[in-house]
Amino acid sequence: MTTLSKSKEKDAHIKILCIIFLLPQKIAAVENTTLARKIDGIYYCEIKGKKDHTTKEDITDDNKTKQNKFGNTPIDSDIMKCILPHAIDRKTCEVNYFSKKSFVLDCLKNNKPYISGPSGMANCFCALFGILKIDIESEVGTGLINAMSAFIIGTAQHSKHEIDTTIVLMKKMYASMKK
Repeated sequence: MTTLSKSKEKDAHIKILCIIFLLPQKIAAVENTTLARKIDGIYYCEIKGKKDHTTKEDITDDNKTKQNKFGNTPIDSDIMKCILPHAIDRKTCEVNYFSKKSFVLDCLKNNKPYISGPSGMANCFCALFGILKIDIESEVGTGLINAMSAFIIGTAQHSKHEIDTTIVLMKKMYASMKK
């Protein structure tokens, strides 16, 4: 599931990804530092530690990821250089089948799609709900989640399971903020 687009096409793809997952978190960092810290806390405590994949450096535009394996988009653009470590530059990730992490093992054991772990992109995007004061559980909130999910899944960045795992965490965070 590697996106094999040419460089010119990738640049547009990458610009959209930057807006979708980085902009809301960056705005929150300025407008609502408490919200930004909570979102970062969920990422570092609940998401980052569940990721586990191996990096394949021999993937090129003409060399597809092996069948039945998931992978992130190989990025060939200078646009992402300034926002590492979010970018995977000219590399593709595959599941670490020897992982000892429970999230990865659960996915493998129960045949749940695994690309790179719970979605940090969805985590950052969810800052949008706090910034715009949109209830994440509302019809509008559900619509935004669906649109973001379609884009992230469609560009082979994460599986639906990985996005849903993050959305559950974010819904719990917003529910706790209402109390």
